[in-house]
Amino acid sequence: MGFDFNWTCPTIDRMINDLRGDLEDMIYDILQEASPMIPHEELQKIAKEYSVKYYSSTFEDLIEKIRDTNIDMRKEADYQIEKHESHIEELKENVEKLEDEIFDLKKENENLKDELESKNS
Repeated sequence: MGFDFNWTCPTIDRMINDLRGDLEDMIYDILQEASPMIPHEELQKIAKEYSVKYYSSTFEDLIEKIRDTNIDMRKEADYQIEKHESHIEELKENVEKLEDEIFDLKKENENLKDELESKNS
């Protein structure tokens, strides 16, 4: 069966894009406040360059570790589910065997009753 939960990588990818955009906007705003004389286009270029630089050096490894952790958790969940499903199958087989034994014992009990009745009659 496996772990029944949506893959998280698309969500993480959206978060990465949001983070890159937010970082670029934040750097732009800081530069604009610190240097209001720098033209808009130049501010955008600098903000983009710095956001890529800071994202790559600071956030990329952290986000990839999150992605790897999600993958590891999914693998572990799949393993545990498979292990439990296997155990359930074993238990079902045991129940079937016990039901067969009960059937055989009931049959043997009836045979013994019949034998006892025939001896008493």
